[in-house]
Amino acid sequence: MFKRNVVIIFTLILVASCTKKEDNLTVSGTVKNLKKGVLYLQRIQDTSLQVIDSVAIKGDPNFSFSTHLESPEMLYLYLDKKDGNDINDRIAFFAQPGEININTQLNGFDTKHTVSGSEAHDKYEIYKEMMTRFNAKEFSLIREGLQAETDSNVSKIDSVNKAALQNIKSKYRYAVNFAMNNKDNELAPYIAITDIYDANVTYLDTIYKSLTKEVQVSKYGKLLKKNIEKTKSE
Repeated sequence: MFKRNVVIIFTLILVASCTKKEDNLTVSGTVKNLKKGVLYLQRIQDTSLQVIDSVAIKGDPNFSFSTHLESPEMLYLYLDKKDGNDINDRIAFFAQPGEININTQLNGFDTKHTVSGSEAHDKYEIYKEMMTRFNAKEFSLIREGLQAETDSNVSKIDSVNKAALQNIKSKYRYAVNFAMNNKDNELAPYIAITDIYDANVTYLDTIYKSLTKEVQVSKYGKLLKKNIEKTKSE
């Protein structure tokens, strides 16, 4: 009986080791001036953030994570400062298999960081910079509109409303074109399901059909297809 149990246990261990997928992504870096805290590597799974791995920082500001990616996806580096402050920081980066390096600092964790080693993230930064411009213009127009309402300036209100509508159209047009121009990158379906999910389904369908076969079967490619089918059925 003892020998039989040993064989069963050994078999289970062997099966588990065979089914565990080999790590293909390493995320490492430094958080300057961080003496104590916990760093979490996270991903969004089923609409909620899930912890992939964590590392406690105790004096040494360097960190390293290793994991397996089925396909490139948005990951998050979250810092719990363990200082009683409810406001913590999170860095979003578009990960792909390989070695990614993230360097940042305690003050300005999510604003003063650099990410290297991911071509997909480099493209995401370009996209995000343009989106920031559209958003800044939107906030500026909101302020102008509120002032115009305070002044009861009807012509100004009309002018601001037209400019705001044009800005929204330009923002969506840029996102669609960016996705279409990056049809061989998982960033394309990610943008489609996060930033322009409420766009006309025709545009989303066009983006999906333009994707390469490899991207269509990626995590975000599958989600885009699912969203399109759901929208059409409704």
